[in-house]
Amino acid sequence: MGTNPSARFLGFSPLNDEQLAALSALEKELGAVIIALKPTVPLATLTPEQLSRLQQLEQRQGIIALACQK
Repeated sequence: MGTNPSARFLGFSPLNDEQLAALSALEKELGAVIIALKPTVPLATLTPEQLSRLQQLEQRQGIIALACQK
């Protein structure tokens, strides 16, 4: 398998103590594990229609997608 070119745009986010506490509290509230990722390029600003289309794609393909600026 080749290298995933998307990997260069995203990495795990280092969290400070305050951020980690907030994330942990939300995990407990939601009853789910939250993974904090940090884009290495700016995220795209999407219109509500574009965001809806992206969410539909995620649902159809069973993925999590981030829209980044080119």
